Amino acid sequence: MVSLYLEHNKSQFEKAELKQKFSTILEQHFSFFELALGGGVWFEPMRVFQDTQYFGPYVYRDNKRILFKRELSGEQYDYHSQDWYQLGIQAAENAFPVVWTHPYVDEGGSLASIMTVDAPIILTNSDMIGMATVDWSLAALTAFLETVKITDNSSPRLIHKASNRIISFPLKSELVMQTTPDEVWVKPMYRGSSNTKFNTFKSLEINGKLYDLYFLETKSGFILGFFSPHKDIDKEVRAVSQVTLLGGATIGITFIVLIIFIMKHLFKPFDLVLSQIKGSIKHTDNEKVTVENIVYDEQNEFTPIITELNFVYQQVNTHIAEINQANTELTKTQSELVKLNIDLELKVKTRTDELSYKTEEALKALSELQTIQKN
Repeated sequence: MVSLYLEHNKSQFEKAELKQKFSTILEQHFSFFELALGGGVWFEPMRVFQDTQYFGPYVYRDNKRILFKRELSGEQYDYHSQDWYQLGIQAAENAFPVVWTHPYVDEGGSLASIMTVDAPIILTNSDMIGMATVDWSLAALTAFLETVKITDNSSPRLIHKASNRIISFPLKSELVMQTTPDEVWVKPMYRGSSNTKFNTFKSLEINGKLYDLYFLETKSGFILGFFSPHKDIDKEVRAVSQVTLLGGATIGITFIVLIIFIMKHLFKPFDLVLSQIKGSIKHTDNEKVTVENIVYDEQNEFTPIITELNFVYQQVNTHIAEINQANTELTKTQSELVKLNIDLELKVKTRTDELSYKTEEALKALSELQTIQKN
């Protein structure tokens, strides 16, 4: 998505053409995620076109078809003011790569109860240009959870901790999408939930029957639990651990794969360029640094950067050569000075020896003259 945005900044596509390009990419991505209800890319005002406040390409699933929806990029829906978008902005401000929204009704699309995963789109200069989102149907999630049982008669319960909303609760379906009630089983979950092991709360009475509650808190901010009839536990102890761990692992792996896929696609071009830049800087055995031109055959938004960087490398290499030449000449000059100093010392010694000899000769002649005078 970032690559297409940067390509648009360079090539200035027409609106219809750019929408089609985004639509094609989104359709390709969501064809792999059958559990996703839809998703899109939502840009900040005036970031794509200076005269366009809303630009949010969005696709949704209609049975097995992936369809492009145009009506959400307008003042009527005003996606910038939607709670899910504002939550994504807060995530970007707090340097969170992704965030789950509170459960809500999709009034702008499917009219289904959904939760949205927001992934702020951040440029390399830390500027947020918009949001990538994936919508998950709560009905599909609930249907999936109801297939997971730790005993034959167990019933799941899923709570979104940040919004305090019940996502799934077959034993009391009237509480779905409501805030957690003031009942005996609620407080222990919030007080004792852990994302490393299942917690237990024994002998809870619901609808006139006794249940044991098993629950844990996922890393995504959910409290997943199972109400199991008290009489089932003795005969299903081993099945409890296996089935619940399988359900938690499936949900966790699905979330992780989705996040990894989005982040890998967003940062793949930048990682390639960064790797080539690192490879162009080398350290020799004598602790000298050398730089080599970067060979980059792609024609995209990074091409001008690589061209300018190669120009800088040429200047650096030129300066290094000049410094090496200056060092060579300095070494040569130092050798000549050492030789001159040696020659000068020899000349001074020779002159000193000659002066001493002549002085001795003069003193000897004077002594002889004085002797002659006395005689």
